[in-house]
Amino acid sequence: NTPGLRDSTEAAAGQLCPPEPAALADFLVQSLPRLMSHPTAPTPYGGAHSWDEVAFEMEDAVLSFLGAVHWGLVLAGRGPAPVARRLALAVLPALAGACAVLMPVDRGLAMLIIGLAAWTFHEQRVVGPAVLGEAYLSLRRSLTAVAIGCLVLALIAPR
Repeated sequence: NTPGLRDSTEAAAGQLCPPEPAALADFLVQSLPRLMSHPTAPTPYGGAHSWDEVAFEMEDAVLSFLGAVHWGLVLAGRGPAPVARRLALAVLPALAGACAVLMPVDRGLAMLIIGLAAWTFHEQRVVGPAVLGEAYLSLRRSLTAVAIGCLVLALIAPR
């Protein structure tokens, strides 16, 4: 009943293992036969994630990353003021991605497409090459075209 271990002990159904490689190996050898005797229910897609889930999660991560790039630029002092406005704008891609994941599949995929296109437009027209550099913007256009193409395929794929 060590403080800090109460919740984890309960979550592990009372099974504890010392944090040492040999102890963990012994624990696994002893536990695996019991775990294998009670197989879990079959999972859809053979345990793999559906394309919709992968598209959602990948593009949500991509949108969040794109906003993070702009946070980094602001924190590094690159680009024009006002800083607060630019930081607030940099949160929008992550919010769009989070909203997309919470929507029904078709609407979520469309939201991701719109989010990628809108942020690309923002980078190309509002922020521009003076802050981001032409090489970055060129790469962004290409990667965004591929990402949007994959999302469109996911959107039109039969379900």
